[in-house]
Amino acid sequence: MSGDNGPEAAKASGDAKGVRSLEGRGGLPAAEDRIEMRHVPLRAEDARSALLLLLGLALALFAVCSLFGSAAARVDVAAGVDGRFLVDTLLMACAFLCLVGLRVFARPLSAPRGLRALAVVAFVGTVPCPLILATPVWPLGIPCVAAGSVALVFLWWSHACTVGRTLLSLVVAGAVSLAGALLALTSFLPAGVPQTDYLSDMASLASCLLLLGVQNDLRDRLLQVSVAESRDRRRNRMYSRLGELNYFSVGVILGADGGLWVLLSRQADGSLLPPVLLMGAALVAAGTFLGVACRARGFDMERLSKDYLCATLALGYLLLPLVGGLGTGLVYVYLVAVVFVQACIVFLAGAELVRFEELSPLYSFSEAAYLVGGSVVGALGVFAVGLLVPGQALVASCAAVVLYAAVVQVQLNRVSFPEDWSGADDPAPAASAAAPGEPAPAPEPASDDDGPDDKLIPAGSYLRRRLDDIGAHYGLSPRQCEILDLLARGRDTQYIMDRFTISRATAKTHVYNIYRKLDIHSRQDLYDLIEGDDFTSLETPGQGINPRV
Repeated sequence: MSGDNGPEAAKASGDAKGVRSLEGRGGLPAAEDRIEMRHVPLRAEDARSALLLLLGLALALFAVCSLFGSAAARVDVAAGVDGRFLVDTLLMACAFLCLVGLRVFARPLSAPRGLRALAVVAFVGTVPCPLILATPVWPLGIPCVAAGSVALVFLWWSHACTVGRTLLSLVVAGAVSLAGALLALTSFLPAGVPQTDYLSDMASLASCLLLLGVQNDLRDRLLQVSVAESRDRRRNRMYSRLGELNYFSVGVILGADGGLWVLLSRQADGSLLPPVLLMGAALVAAGTFLGVACRARGFDMERLSKDYLCATLALGYLLLPLVGGLGTGLVYVYLVAVVFVQACIVFLAGAELVRFEELSPLYSFSEAAYLVGGSVVGALGVFAVGLLVPGQALVASCAAVVLYAAVVQVQLNRVSFPEDWSGADDPAPAASAAAPGEPAPAPEPASDDDGPDDKLIPAGSYLRRRLDDIGAHYGLSPRQCEILDLLARGRDTQYIMDRFTISRATAKTHVYNIYRKLDIHSRQDLYDLIEGDDFTSLETPGQGINPRV
């Protein structure tokens, strides 16, 4: 009897040794750790926390837009500096350096003392420091205002990273609309009156005070993840670079809009509507669209960004040189609203990725440096076009932005939000959990009755070891291994979305990356790989993984 069981026992022992060898090489943690980490954190969603987040984000956005919008006016009055373009560029450059500093000093800033220091910087930089801009030493106030604005937005961003995608979309839509309404109301105050600056300072103060009332243990836990660990958890550097390039590209278009506004202001001789009013109207339009879109069943904002961004931008830029007066203001509102919608989509995707992959919020937020850097490049690009073609600066700049959006931004969106893979959304019979030669159990029904804590493939089973070896060999991240488990059980994209409370684009992108790493193109290819008779398909030159006898 023992002789009959010997070969199978040796096979099981070989499988176990292979898994242990992978764990020893750092490819995967221990089996019990793998089961524990397969849990996506999600903060308890209640009305109070959602309302605090909405108000805090709205006040922070209003304060930052007001500060950046009024900075040049304060400097002009006090120091006689004629050049809104110069002041805005200096502010964006300082904000860029502050974002880089967040990543460089991520470790000390993640500690409780570092978070308190960021709160102090947010208060000082957005409440008293703007007063420095109205003095002869205004150059000292610009980096202080930039640092305070970055710190304030980051503190609220870190809380937003712990909220599910659906609720966060509604919160962001409400915050953007409320901030836009406040900006539009302040535009009706007489120019130069202190009430405008007072409202901005009070909004900053209220936003800082609201931070004291937010308790978020999940945010604190995510902040303990180091930048190096966050980078390692993502592993897929191609996807990481695409996200960074998307930030930069959106920033280029946003900066180009700012540069175009400078050109329009010079040509209109003061006949245009106040820029604060136009910015507020654009924010209200963008927030309203996001709110309606996230409530519409089956509406895919990422697909809208991928397929129709170039057409929507081209429509506005082609009309801009042809209209005048009120029409110019309306077209400009349309263009800024489109760019803000794109920026919000990137913001939502970044926050969702932090929660889903359990990354450091500092690591993800510092990627906004690409957005700010792109804004500087876009503004300088429009300025350069104006110098090269002084007679037709507006027409040439609009043509350059349309060309850029068609060639660069649309292609980035198509790569970042890939098309459906064959069979990716159609569940098929789950892979067998039995070793070769043993009877396969019936496929697990893909019902939605089991909740987010349903049991995964049991540790120690043949299929469990097979999936772990595949994940280690192909370099799947922990969260990709989690999704691989669900795909092996016949789950579809909708199930992955519901289980992790993520968007369809995020779910499909992770499935896409898994397929790409495994070099497969359909669910059937995945099952063929999992149910192979041996491990020879996973062997690398000079080193086999779990060879079967």
